[in-house]
Amino acid sequence: MWLLLLLGLFVGSEDLVKQKGYLLPDDAFLADPVAMAFSPDGRLYLLDREQKRVFFWDAAGRFQGAFGTEGQGPGEFLNPFQLQADNGAVYIWEDRQVISVFSPKGEFVRRFHTTSARPRVFAPLKNDLFLLGFRSRDHRAMYMHFELRNGQGEPVQELMKEENKAFVRVGEGDNNVTIRAYMPEIDIQPTENGTWLAGFSQETTLREIDASGKVLKTHRFDLPQIESSERDREVFMSMSFPGPDGQRIGLKDLPNIKVDFSQPKAYYTHFVLGKSRIAFVLSPIGSTDAVNTGHSYGTYVVCDRNSGKRVGKGFYRLPEDSRVFYKNNRILGVVLNDDDEFEIATYTLKGLK
Repeated sequence: MWLLLLLGLFVGSEDLVKQKGYLLPDDAFLADPVAMAFSPDGRLYLLDREQKRVFFWDAAGRFQGAFGTEGQGPGEFLNPFQLQADNGAVYIWEDRQVISVFSPKGEFVRRFHTTSARPRVFAPLKNDLFLLGFRSRDHRAMYMHFELRNGQGEPVQELMKEENKAFVRVGEGDNNVTIRAYMPEIDIQPTENGTWLAGFSQETTLREIDASGKVLKTHRFDLPQIESSERDREVFMSMSFPGPDGQRIGLKDLPNIKVDFSQPKAYYTHFVLGKSRIAFVLSPIGSTDAVNTGHSYGTYVVCDRNSGKRVGKGFYRLPEDSRVFYKNNRILGVVLNDDDEFEIATYTLKGLK
């Protein structure tokens, strides 16, 4: 019902307010943008998984170049999945459990393995310390973790571990899996104080972690628990993705994956901080490997950062195959236009101050 009310109030992308565009040169294009990051000094890095390339712009929005190529050697990628950036380095986390480190201009520096940590989200802390958010499984269930690793990828301390309730039933391998509609995810965002907020979207709390990896505080927020509506089911089951052969693949085309609509939706899949408020965004796609960004369709709730009370809500919809990225408290839309080309721009959400 909540989503139906929102659909009546918002009929387009008006809740995503465009701010600043980023242009690619005429000889470059995007095929499968999958992750982005802004460095603290304002540089933008955008990862294209299909091309195994990272495109980057300076703080003024001027295109600077690209780096990366397909392969297994130094500076090469097979399945790049996530990236992060600070003022001194760019980090690419691959699905083969490898993090490659580059200079801000894209020169390869080194790489290390993150054994037993399949990538979801991560953050470079300090003194070669990393906060990793990842997935694991055993014969009983799937789990989500936040764990500290050193600069060699070795475990230092597990901060949190929760059962991943996105997977209602875990099959053998990728066969006969039952997933929860509007699934939960994990996310990490920096604060203006040099700390990081980390959260499981099965919970209404975020944990604040300092640069040494210590959990300082737990913040609670007034987030609604929403049942899936008929409209939700229609949107979720109609989603599709470009396949490797150019054909589109929808959830209906995957007979080994069943969808359970009986459980309440996740509280959010991404969050982004404003100066005095925080927005919790719920996209249809959560804890799967199809897309690890925000979908072209989403709802959001805005809370006051100090009191945790809910102060607003909204909705947006973009053309199918558009991507919305939430990283380093910036929102980047990679929006498919009428010419089937991606347009890159930063956005803000209405009500986020």
